[in-house]
Amino acid sequence: NTLIFFASDNGPAGLSTAGQFRGKKGTLYEGGHRVPAIAYWPGRIKAGVVSDEKAMTMDLLPTVAALAGVSISEGFLIDGIDLSGHLLEGTPLPDRLLYWQHNDSLAVRSGDYKLLADRSFEKLELYDLRSDPAESRNLAPERPELAEQLVTELRAWFEAVTKDVAIRSP
Repeated sequence: NTLIFFASDNGPAGLSTAGQFRGKKGTLYEGGHRVPAIAYWPGRIKAGVVSDEKAMTMDLLPTVAALAGVSISEGFLIDGIDLSGHLLEGTPLPDRLLYWQHNDSLAVRSGDYKLLADRSFEKLELYDLRSDPAESRNLAPERPELAEQLVTELRAWFEAVTKDVAIRSP
């Protein structure tokens, strides 16, 4: 009767490696946050299924609430989505933008593309993670329209989550 969910919040640290992925813990590159997760619930989650869907630890709250039959109050801000349909039935997750911030670095992922930016939005890096999971070829100079579209999304998200919050660099 127990769901066990195992995941890491970050990639490797110290002398560890992220394999083909660039970066480590404390970076917004894939090696800093792309980690496996395991969901185990005998009789409810089919064993041996592997999924490439993109999920974040912020998805755990709405998932556990849904599985427990608890409704989340209107007006309560929840960033994550309910993963239960995917875990129990293999339902694909909806397309959505994923966002990160670490110190003065920001990132947004849209489909296979990920844009990284400094807080001034002047230094931009754009990667196609399907063809370049190692984030070795910055496409921002070649795809300025896509980079600008993602900057607009990232800027709006950053302004929304930092509204009325004092942000200080470490």
